[in-house]
Amino acid sequence: MATVHLHIGTMKSGTSFLQYTCTQSRDVLAAAGIRYLGRAARPVHDLLGGQTHREVGAWQRLAREVRRSTTDTLISNELLCPLPLKKVRRVATSFAPHDLHLMLTVRDLTKVVPSHWQERIQNGSLVGWTEFCETAAADPRSSLASRKFWRHHDVVRVIARWSQVIPADRITIVTVPPTTENPRLLWQRFLSAIGVENVDSTRLPARGNPSLGAVSAELLLRVNTELTDLAWRDRTRSVKHVLAKEVLASRASSEPRYVLSPEHYKLLRARAISVVDGIRATGVRVIGDLDEVVPAEEPPTVSGIDPGDITDSQLLEAAVTGLAGVCRQLTKYRNAAEEIQLGRDMLRSNRRRRDTDQDQPPAEREGGRAPPDAP
Repeated sequence: MATVHLHIGTMKSGTSFLQYTCTQSRDVLAAAGIRYLGRAARPVHDLLGGQTHREVGAWQRLAREVRRSTTDTLISNELLCPLPLKKVRRVATSFAPHDLHLMLTVRDLTKVVPSHWQERIQNGSLVGWTEFCETAAADPRSSLASRKFWRHHDVVRVIARWSQVIPADRITIVTVPPTTENPRLLWQRFLSAIGVENVDSTRLPARGNPSLGAVSAELLLRVNTELTDLAWRDRTRSVKHVLAKEVLASRASSEPRYVLSPEHYKLLRARAISVVDGIRATGVRVIGDLDEVVPAEEPPTVSGIDPGDITDSQLLEAAVTGLAGVCRQLTKYRNAAEEIQLGRDMLRSNRRRRDTDQDQPPAEREGGRAPPDAP
């Protein structure tokens, strides 16, 4: 019987970093007897109710493939974290008789909130920074928006749902180190959670999940208001990946940042302490130190900016950078598409020439006609 390692987030807790690293280290994982299936995006979207022809039935096909395998499997997708109990039960039964082991990466909430907000605006949200902070710091029962946020980040409730179908000794919490100075530490903890030890040859990703400065984030919010009719796939390609990650993210180091207000910081810290106490009470395995995910008593002394203080001239500068960058990216993509098309044309030409040569007599293939008196 094999083991299925399921990493379900939480969201903005190093998941992109770990997924990139797992992808680059597939050979290392395979040598340890673990097959990495990536995010399993289409199967997970099918599980969540996806309707495209490529998604319908994808979860069932994935489960069948995993059940037939005698090799341990690793899947990482943070969208599995807030699943309701009915779908949690489906996941748990999908891979039987294999053992299912659950992993959650957990991070300081005062760092999660800015990252989660940026992810949302890159996906088209129209909710501003201050409003999002109020939602995150509020009681989950106060609004639908708060319930949605905490469905991703209330780790104690996540454990409570999943522990109804998975024994607590098969659930592991991996804490995210408080700084990014040693990214290998989180990777080593993750490997330890799946039973891989003493691995030094793994390759850390050349890129992470880039963030935006406050001005670029505010600009993106305004762009979103003009693109509400854009299809999700088109938005992901053009706005999230091109405009935000490939162009505006390069300005982050030169722009001011949004920071939590003292009130929001205090509320999130109290919530984090409550979550950590709840995790300890569950008795699940912890790799790392739960104290790492409790914010310091006092907020860090980082200068920030209020959304109302961003000037039109700052937005104009970011907009010019964004427009120029998108033009450059479009030119690069067009040139790449032309090269691909040229390659396809050459392949077709070579194929036609080969087919024509095969239809000719041998002498003609050599470049001339056979002489009249040839036998």
